[in-house]
Amino acid sequence: MDYYSDQPILSFLDSVLMLITTFACSVLLFVNLHRISVSKRKLFYYLLVGLLLCISSQLLSVKNNFITKSLYLLTMCLTLVLVDRKNLMSRISTAITCVGIVLCTEYVSTIISGTFAYLFKYMSLIILTTIIQCSIQILLCYFISRIKILKKAFVYMSTDSHFGVSLLIASYIFVFSLLLTQHDRIESKYAAIIAAVIPLIIVGLFIWIKSIVKTYSKQRLKDRADAYTQQEMVEKDEKIDRLEAEVATLAKQLHRDNHLLSSVDRSVQKLGESQSREQREQIIREIHTLYQERNDLMTEEQQANHNLPSTGIALIDSSLNEMYIKAAAHHILLDIIVKEQLHYIVNHVISQTDLQTLLCDHLKDAIIAIDTAKIDNGQILMTIEKNEGIFEISIHDNGVDFDSDTLSKLGKERVTTHSDKGGSGIGFMTTFETLAKAKGSLTITEHKNKAPFSKSITFIFNGLNRFIISSYRKEELKSAIARDDIIFV
Repeated sequence: MDYYSDQPILSFLDSVLMLITTFACSVLLFVNLHRISVSKRKLFYYLLVGLLLCISSQLLSVKNNFITKSLYLLTMCLTLVLVDRKNLMSRISTAITCVGIVLCTEYVSTIISGTFAYLFKYMSLIILTTIIQCSIQILLCYFISRIKILKKAFVYMSTDSHFGVSLLIASYIFVFSLLLTQHDRIESKYAAIIAAVIPLIIVGLFIWIKSIVKTYSKQRLKDRADAYTQQEMVEKDEKIDRLEAEVATLAKQLHRDNHLLSSVDRSVQKLGESQSREQREQIIREIHTLYQERNDLMTEEQQANHNLPSTGIALIDSSLNEMYIKAAAHHILLDIIVKEQLHYIVNHVISQTDLQTLLCDHLKDAIIAIDTAKIDNGQILMTIEKNEGIFEISIHDNGVDFDSDTLSKLGKERVTTHSDKGGSGIGFMTTFETLAKAKGSLTITEHKNKAPFSKSITFIFNGLNRFIISSYRKEELKSAIARDDIIFV
C-alpha cells in the first residue's frame, strides 16, 4: 500500500496477508454455497497455492498495479473452478461471483477496521490493523455463506441452460467489486463513468437475483407436484390392479354359483317329488356334497387372493368372506384383525346366529355409508379382541357420519337415511335387541380427523348394556338428541 512506502517489508506482509485472506474467503464461500465436500489435505493444498499466488502477485507488482491485481483475481477464479472438477464449465460464473462478493467484503471490512483504528488511535500499528480487517472479512464471508437464498441462486447459476446469463452477471459483479476496491488506482477521468454504471449494476443485480429465486422456487414446486402426481398415479394403478383382480375373482364365484344354484334348485324339486326315502337321502347327500365343494373352493380362493383370518367359527368365517366379496364389488377394501377367536362368547354370551347377523348387518351398513360418501379409497376394518378381559368387536369405516335424527331413533324405531342403497332400518333394531339379551354395550365413535376412518361401532360384551356416543360434535348431538339412555363422552 502507498502509505507504507517507507516500510517496504511491512507493506509486503500487509499486502500478502490481505490477498491470502481474500483467497481463503473465496474458497470458503465457494465450498459452502455449493455444498462441496473438501478434505483437509486438499484444502491445505489450495491455500498453499493461494499463498504462492499472493507472493508472486506482489513480487511482479509495480506500485500495486491495477492490471496485476486484476490478473491475480482472475487466476484465483480459475483456481476455485478446479475445486470441483466434475462441473468445470458450470462453476466458472459462480467462482467469479464468489471472488466479487469477497472483494466487496474486503471493502466493507476496510471501512470498519479503519474506523476502529481511527477511534482507538492505533493506525500506526500496520499489522494489527490488517489482522483486524482480515478477521472482519472472514466473519462477513462466513455469514454470507449461510444465506439460503444465495445458495438457491448458486444452484440456478450452475445449470447449463443459464450459463450465458450467469457469466454476464458474474462479470458485472466482479468488475463492480474490483472498481470498488481499487478506485484509488484508477484515473479520475473514468470516475464519472464508474459512478453512472455502478447504480445500474446494483439495480440489475437486485432484479436478477429476485427473478432467478422466483424461477427456481417455481421449478422446485413443479418438480414436487410432478413427483406427487407420479406417486398418485402409481398408487391408483396398484389399486386398479387389485380391484380388477377382486372383480375377476367375484365374477368367477358368481359364475360358479349360478350353476350351483341351478343344480340345487333341481335337486330340491326332485326332493319334493320323490316318494322314496333312499332317493331323498341320496338327494340330500348330493346337496351336502355341493355345499362342501363350494366351501372348499371358497377357502382356496380366499387363501389365494385375500387371506381373511379365521374367527374360529366356520359359518361366521363364510359370512365374513361373503361380506368381503360384497365390499370388493363396491370397490371397498375390507380387512379383519382377529386377536381373540369367538368360541367363548358364542358358547357363553351370544348365540352364533345372533352374532353372525350382528356382524353382517353392520358391515353392510358400513358399505352403504362409504357408497354414500362417494369416496375412491373406501376402507372397512373389523377387529375382534379382548380389552382387560372383556370381548370387544369394532367395525371402523371412512363413510359418512350418522345423522343426529338417526342417532336419536336408534333402537327405538326403524330408521334409515339410505333406503335407496339397500338400508332397511331393521339392523339397529335387531342390534339393540341382541345386545339387550347378551347384556352388551354399544359405543359409537366419530372422529374429526377422517383419516384413516371417520367412525366406528364397537360391541362390548361387558354385562352393562349401555349406549355410549363419543364424538367430536358432542355438544351439537347432546342438544339435538332428547334421550336419557345415551352416555356422551
